[in-house]
Amino acid sequence: MLRFINPNFHVILIHYPLALLTVGLLLELLAIFRPAVTLRAAASWMVLLGALAGAPAAASGIFAKYDVMQQLAGADDGATWHDIRVDANLTRLQTRLLNRHVLYSSIGSALALLTAVVWLGLSPRWPQPLGAPLWLIFAVSMGLMVVGSQGAGEMVYRTQFATRTQAAADKLQADWNSRMNSATGREKLMMLLDYYVDPLQAHVIVAGLVMALAAAAYGTSLQKSAQLRLQPSPDQERAQAPVQPPATAPATALWVLTALAAALAVLIGWYVFSKDAPSPLDVTAVFKSAIWQPFRKDPADGSRVLAHLALGSAIVLLAILLVLSAKWGARRQLLIGFLGLVMLAVIAAQIGVGVLMLYDTDSGPLTHFNPAEQSASQ
Repeated sequence: MLRFINPNFHVILIHYPLALLTVGLLLELLAIFRPAVTLRAAASWMVLLGALAGAPAAASGIFAKYDVMQQLAGADDGATWHDIRVDANLTRLQTRLLNRHVLYSSIGSALALLTAVVWLGLSPRWPQPLGAPLWLIFAVSMGLMVVGSQGAGEMVYRTQFATRTQAAADKLQADWNSRMNSATGREKLMMLLDYYVDPLQAHVIVAGLVMALAAAAYGTSLQKSAQLRLQPSPDQERAQAPVQPPATAPATALWVLTALAAALAVLIGWYVFSKDAPSPLDVTAVFKSAIWQPFRKDPADGSRVLAHLALGSAIVLLAILLVLSAKWGARRQLLIGFLGLVMLAVIAAQIGVGVLMLYDTDSGPLTHFNPAEQSASQ
């Protein structure tokens, strides 16, 4: 597939968490010898943004693996993951390097994201300098991502994985120009959208952004609760001199952004799913014919799309509930903690179902890929 950014956006997004974490941790070390408030603030923001940026970068990597493997296999959208892996015909070295890249990069990104949540939640003031334990954990997560990135670099430069020749690129461009010249107005619009945006890829990346925003919002919600618990009593306030209140992280605003990003992910996903339907704007008809009827016919085989839609809607609803909790129930830490944990669990489930649909097919079990014998019969 021809895109404005080739082969996909993962080649751009992967550099942000590595660069921000590296520079932020180095500035934290420098601040030990040259203490300065502005230096520590800059370091804290870089580390935090680097940890959060790992989520959309990892999500784009999920798409990138599917995208490259599908192109190598010459597969269509209905191929199962078993067929794609067989037809891609990777060498043993390519398989080893790809698995190493996925394993170390995903663990490093997840570790950085979870550490950022803990860091935000335990910090009554922000920006809060890193303590030695958190610094070491972030350094380990960055090291894991570096090892994973080294595997990706070797894939490309040693085995030419995910590369194409100039002749192949020229043929893709010529085919795209030919189809564009013969396309109708609506077809041209969809081709341009696929070229510049690639809705499926955008859906996956926005889902990663939702994960990052939810993690930041959850941490800052717990931070706001910690600040309220640390507020002095009226007697203490009268006995003490007035002090500058601690900086308050915008928990409510972050949950609003999470809800908006989740709604955007649902809308993009619905476009990807329904764009080939006879009446894509007739939501009820598409839902009944393409989602509900297959599920009613065989719940074990037709539950992936329904589960994906239900989980996406639940993320939007939970984000709205957390907006209200962060704004009016900040003292109720148990409520915020519980809803936040439910949100993280739903996001994790959504990632699992999304991977099954992306790599495999829309039909199949919710717990694993379609087996080889089933893929051979489809």
